[in-house]
Amino acid sequence: MALTLREMYEQYIQSNHTIQESTKRRTRRAFMPFLVMTGNPEADQVSRADVVAYQALLMKGGKSTTTVNSYAAQVSAVFGWFVSLGVIEKNPFTGVRKLREQRRQVDFYESPQLERMLAAVDELKWRDPTQPMRMRGIILMAYYLGLRIGEILNLRWLDIDLENATVKVQYRSARDGEWWEWGDKGFEDRHIPMPQEVLEHYYRLKVACPWMYPHLPVQRCRALQGEAKSLPERTRKAPMNNLYQRLNRIKRMAGIPAGEAFHKMRRTAATELSERLQPTDLQKLMGHKSFATTQRYIGVRKSRYLDATREAMNARCHSKD
Repeated sequence: MALTLREMYEQYIQSNHTIQESTKRRTRRAFMPFLVMTGNPEADQVSRADVVAYQALLMKGGKSTTTVNSYAAQVSAVFGWFVSLGVIEKNPFTGVRKLREQRRQVDFYESPQLERMLAAVDELKWRDPTQPMRMRGIILMAYYLGLRIGEILNLRWLDIDLENATVKVQYRSARDGEWWEWGDKGFEDRHIPMPQEVLEHYYRLKVACPWMYPHLPVQRCRALQGEAKSLPERTRKAPMNNLYQRLNRIKRMAGIPAGEAFHKMRRTAATELSERLQPTDLQKLMGHKSFATTQRYIGVRKSRYLDATREAMNARCHSKD
């Protein structure tokens, strides 16, 4: 019996146990407009013309080319799953060109901005006396190590090796009363070295915050540990309440726009480290499956560009002597 689009979507959400809740939400956002546009036909009756019409519909609705391509990829994944199961013969999204995306200039922080943020952490008044040290740790981990916010908040002291100055980002299953299930975005373990400034801070943080998850307030940490096996995915990914309110306080004090994404820290790490690391090493550090993804995190520091270009021009001139 042929599946309609709605039936295909519902089976995908209910039966595909490899996808996370966040992916299910993204799939719904992308699939529902496609379902409404096509009128819920049988899945094997959907054509490439329907896909092109879907792209045009999203563009007309004000979606960016990046979002349109993302939505198309989400819907394509549903068709692809059923093709792999032999339920339908073809994926109508196969062969349809992605919309050309305009390359955006990568935005990142400069060193003086980091210094102002760290100064703001110390200047602001906090109710919890451990808050400044924990917030400083979050900023340092993102700025120097390039960790995602979820990776930082889910670090346990078991993952931070002070003796060898390394941090291990790793998947783990839940242990009731101690920690909850969590895995980095690619579910691939990676070891990241800690520079001296970060290492020294974490020696101090170990004294002030010796509980399991050092970046969380102690009460929050222990409350979540008590229900570790039953925590929803959203809580496991973002276990700290009001984090962005605290970060925005810091940015305002530092004279930085409060609405900037935390990922800007990660782009800063990629940009600065790209000047010193081999591409494959940088990709591994960032935890990306391909260097093409890593490249989207790398900006060009104007000061370095000018100095490097001037040096190359001078060398070129001298080579003619």
